[in-house]
This record gives sequence, C-alpha cells and structure tokens, in this order.
Amino acid sequence: MFDFLTPYLGYVKAVAVAVVLAAVAYSGYWVTDLYHDKQELALANTGLTESLALSKKVIQVTNVVLARRVDNSKAISRRAANVQVEIEKRIPAAGLAPLPGAFRVLHDSAAADEVPPAPGGPDEVPVSPQQAAQTITGNYAICHDNADQLVQLQQWIKGVSDEGN
Repeated sequence: MFDFLTPYLGYVKAVAVAVVLAAVAYSGYWVTDLYHDKQELALANTGLTESLALSKKVIQVTNVVLARRVDNSKAISRRAANVQVEIEKRIPAAGLAPLPGAFRVLHDSAAADEVPPAPGGPDEVPVSPQQAAQTITGNYAICHDNADQLVQLQQWIKGVSDEGN
C-alpha cells in the first residue's frame, strides 16, 4: 500500500529520528528552564522569608522599646512635677529678692544653645527665684526626656541589628 515510499524509507526514518531528537532536546530545554525557574522562586522565597523575619523582629523590638520609652517619659514627667511641688514648698513666691534680669537672659540663652545678647537689653526683666527654679526644672526634665529618647533609639538600633541577636 505504501510501496511508493519504499525508495524514500531511509529519508522517512531519518526525519522521524530527527523529529524524535528535536522533541527530546526541546523537553530537555523545557525541564532545564523549569529547574531554573524553580531555583529563582526558591531564592525569592528565601529573600521574602528573611525579609518577613526581619520585619517581625523590627515590630517586636519597636513594641518593646516604645513601651519602655512611654513608661520612662511618664516617670520623668512625674519626677519633674514632684520637684515643681517641692519648689513651691521650699522657695516662697514672695519675700525673696528677684533675680536680676541678666540671670534670666543668660539662662534662656544657655537653654537655647545661643550666644547671649549684649547686656542691658530690654529683655533683662527681673525674675522671681520660684519662677527661675520652675523654668530650670522644666528644662532639666526636657533634657532627661531627650537623653532617654537617645538611649531608647540606641536600644532599638541594637535590637534590630545583628548585634541584638
């Protein structure tokens, strides 16, 4: 029935073998491509897993440091308020000579980290010792609060870095 193909049988076999070899080569390429895709996904998954672990660590450290920061800030404010009460008890509001205006100007300049203005200016209004003590107490409370912020920032950095493990 296919006698007309007999002279071409060698060619048909060669084409069939070529088709089979091409199919095998393509399947090898396809499998290799799948393998590389799987490796890329595995690397991406590892990166995501590490990123997620770091995010969890950052959240945990942040929660701990933030809670400590809030507690410390409340404690600093409470202590400053207690000192303010003691100022009112120990330094009378009346009866003491006021501090010279230069004292207040120098103190304000030091608190603001500025060079004081020339002496004898209009800002040199005398201040009562009680008001001066209250202002100084408030400034120290701010200083302690800022120092605690820096300590807590250092703790946060240490906690999220590799050194904090």
